[in-house]
Amino acid sequence: MAHAVPSETTSPTEYASGSTNAEAAPSSPGAPDDPEHLPGEAGYGDLVPADLTVPAGSPGADPEATPGPDGRVPHVCAGRKLLHHAHVDAAYVTRVDDTFTVTVVDGRKVVKDPNSVCVRLAPDARTSDSQEVSRMVVPSGGLFNFIGKPGDIVWRAPQEQIDNWRPVWAGIGAFDTAHEVAQPEGILLDEVKLSIANSSGPGAVEVWRTVGTNSLSRGLSSDPSLAPLSLQAGSHGHWNWTFSKAGVYRLDMVASYTSTLTQRAVNSLPSTITWLVGSDAEVGLPEGTTTSLTPIGTTTEQVKEKMIASGELSTEETPAEPEPPFTQAEARKQIEALFGSTAKAPASPSSPSHYVYKGTFKDDVRAGVPIKRVTLEVNANGKSIPGEPILEIPDSLKQTTADGDRWVLPASGEHGSLGFDFTQMPADLRSGPAVYSVDTFDGPKGGRYIAGTVTDGAMNVTLDTTRDPNRGFTVDAAAVPLAHVFTKPGVYTVGFNIETRDKDGNFSYKSRSAHFVVGDAAISALRAITAENNGEAPSPSPSPNPANPDADAPPSGGVQPDNPSIPDPANPPTPSRPGDSAIHIITEGHMDQAMSLKDGKAEVFVDDTADPRHPVHRASGTFAYAVPDSTHAKIPAGAKGYSELAAAAPEGVWSLPETQLEGIPWVGFSTQRVDYSKLSSKGVEVAMRNFTGPGRLVTGVSSLFEGFTPRLDSTKPDMVLHYLFGSHDHQAFYFTKPGRYSTDFVYTAHLADGSTIEKTLHAIFLVGDDAIKRGAEPNPSPEPDPSPAPNPEPGDALPIDELVAKLNAESHRNWTNPNNGAQRPVQPTPAPGTSPSTGSPSTGSPSASASAPASPIENPTAAAARLAEGAGQTGTPVTGGSTVSGSLLSSNSATGAESTSSDSDASDASSADESQSSGVAGLDFADSSQSGASTTRALAKPAAPVSALLNPERGSASYGSGSNWWQWILVGIGGSGLVGACAWALLLRKRVNGRARRVR
Repeated sequence: MAHAVPSETTSPTEYASGSTNAEAAPSSPGAPDDPEHLPGEAGYGDLVPADLTVPAGSPGADPEATPGPDGRVPHVCAGRKLLHHAHVDAAYVTRVDDTFTVTVVDGRKVVKDPNSVCVRLAPDARTSDSQEVSRMVVPSGGLFNFIGKPGDIVWRAPQEQIDNWRPVWAGIGAFDTAHEVAQPEGILLDEVKLSIANSSGPGAVEVWRTVGTNSLSRGLSSDPSLAPLSLQAGSHGHWNWTFSKAGVYRLDMVASYTSTLTQRAVNSLPSTITWLVGSDAEVGLPEGTTTSLTPIGTTTEQVKEKMIASGELSTEETPAEPEPPFTQAEARKQIEALFGSTAKAPASPSSPSHYVYKGTFKDDVRAGVPIKRVTLEVNANGKSIPGEPILEIPDSLKQTTADGDRWVLPASGEHGSLGFDFTQMPADLRSGPAVYSVDTFDGPKGGRYIAGTVTDGAMNVTLDTTRDPNRGFTVDAAAVPLAHVFTKPGVYTVGFNIETRDKDGNFSYKSRSAHFVVGDAAISALRAITAENNGEAPSPSPSPNPANPDADAPPSGGVQPDNPSIPDPANPPTPSRPGDSAIHIITEGHMDQAMSLKDGKAEVFVDDTADPRHPVHRASGTFAYAVPDSTHAKIPAGAKGYSELAAAAPEGVWSLPETQLEGIPWVGFSTQRVDYSKLSSKGVEVAMRNFTGPGRLVTGVSSLFEGFTPRLDSTKPDMVLHYLFGSHDHQAFYFTKPGRYSTDFVYTAHLADGSTIEKTLHAIFLVGDDAIKRGAEPNPSPEPDPSPAPNPEPGDALPIDELVAKLNAESHRNWTNPNNGAQRPVQPTPAPGTSPSTGSPSTGSPSASASAPASPIENPTAAAARLAEGAGQTGTPVTGGSTVSGSLLSSNSATGAESTSSDSDASDASSADESQSSGVAGLDFADSSQSGASTTRALAKPAAPVSALLNPERGSASYGSGSNWWQWILVGIGGSGLVGACAWALLLRKRVNGRARRVR
């Protein structure tokens, strides 16, 4: 097996930085046969004979071939390389010969034509105990029902690395910095969408990943109801790929992005990725074609029997117990847990208000440079308020659907409203969209918050607390009225965030919170608490009073005269920001703690690719990782492999995740830049030395069924990481107490002559919000008492397995680093773009190779490579996200390459991520006081397949667009201007295209 790191010619990437702590990462030329991609070694694989034929219609038969006189046709993988027992990106979004497409990464080499390889998932076992690793048993509990019934056995290419990539380690990537010569330009918010447009094979395909055993996110599926997967340009990650039956699968992958130039969707043509799943006989290969397999000693069937015997698996379906009614007593307990005590609870509103989160710019100076900084004003009934909006959603607004009760607050009406207004942030002052998102979230257990714009009675979901990323945006200076949906009664606290870049590219943001009191029981409980805090008798009625927009009384919420303990979010204390520290504080993004060894010269550094266009090498001791309180969780009793860590931290741990999540640093180790040809068989070792901190630091990896395996432990200095070849390894980092941690990661390279080279990377971890606020400098004062530990419900264990869902709902961006000129600016996490499915080829579209002339792309340069919309693409306007109307999931996906949405759709104010669940199916968003319709309905189950609530993070969705009547009035008013703007845009586009042709 060859896994050597390719040689690189180092040339500094231009980057303006006044900091000596950050040096620009080197860029490299492409391979001689592929100038767009960095050179890389291919992985292990077998070659299928080019003359291999099989009977027509049998497993492996090429479905497009014409049978010969003997009734045989070429095997679908004849003459191709089988990728197995290796690292593979089985879906990689990139450009090939200037064409936007989807292909495959073989080892570290980008494959230009995916039709030259087949991904091989063969029967395989780990060498340590011969247990099968190529199949899995579907567990009990309902979380995995989208794969099959509990006890079903399915084929799996595992997310975790087993015995150097057995059976095959299959990932997903988009313009990964490890492969691209230059990052593309022209992608709105750097967001790419990926989906399986069509699949053929004997069974179902699901692509998903887990953290622990009780939280997962779905990525791709042969089920067309699953929305496309959102990827950030420059990213890469590993997933579980499961197949319900053995056989040959052909997956037509389609990618999409929104053009920053035209604000329209640009779609690739389908690229067919072929998987051979099962034994050689089951996929039409001669016995022994697939080599380097470990004989299976313990089969998955035997594992299933052990799971049943131990009680871990039950194949009998247990009917779900009905939830008890939500009472005022339960509401009071939830309010106490949410705010710490009833004395700190906000006062219930005296009357409904119409709130507007109004984004503006103010002149400011950063590092001596004038900038436009984002500000956020909250208006109630047209007047600015200092506090936090509070809205009551009574049971009269409850609707019943096939998926359960939903409380719906319309975008306008007698019960109040809450929306965004970006009319004072014109596009000529911005260099990017105005993004709005849910920054923090808390609420009743199992509660979910969804919001979006409503057109023609259908919600276009832009915010969903079970989704990542959880945000929407507008490219225009527009108002964004929102309807709000809640799945449980109780009190919800939602922290809203707006962010953008000014015309000079300076990033800034602002956040404000709001409270939603959902259901009569919660309203009554909060009113009683308010009366107690004010020394008054509680109001007997949970029904809000009619709205009075002209009332002069100040809106409730925020700082109350009789409740001074509530902080004023409009004037929060100003902590020292990470950007003001001499140490660069890393708040999010992909971070590889890397060693480089070439020509006898060794270095260690952090390869910071949070901004993939400007990768930075951070030297030892010049950085610190932020580990916010949003990562805190309790470890449940009985969690596999966590017993020692749970005993060390009974109140819970703070953590950096093993898989990448928005708003959290993703830290790994890398020896891919080490020339292993100069090393002995010992390779490179990494140890943790000179550790200081208030608690214990433990790193490790988790397996779906084996649990957690520690890799490094601050109390066990003898633990060492071994990298026997060029490796890229991400682990979870757990901290038992909040505070400042400091440690050395010591890299030791064992040379072939018996000598060693040792290099030390000094790292700092700031654990907890207080430590982040104090910054990275050593603090001689004693650490604050960490008790009580931050926990949504004190005393109620939050399983570590739920951490991923918690983090996805609480993307903690309080410490986004400012662009102060002394440090690299932190790019905002991509906000959702337009639907890649809207206007994409139909699921029955024929396959096309990566070289098909789908979307010409301008020639890349060392500085940038713009993805440009061109001939052969299906372009659609930015129309928004999942749209659910009435009792049906309506899909406006184009049925052919020529289909486009109407021009009116282009004027929609916001655009949503398509990856949200369809948790709003079957709801009516009209205000009952205006429509006269009943506000409580029993609606039919959607006719389209819905998998949303099986996995609320990434569920089913459909696509559509439309307009409310008031939008048509606005369109009519602006019709003349729109015609003139379109004419000017057409003229400009002709000039740009003409210039591009002359350049080529």
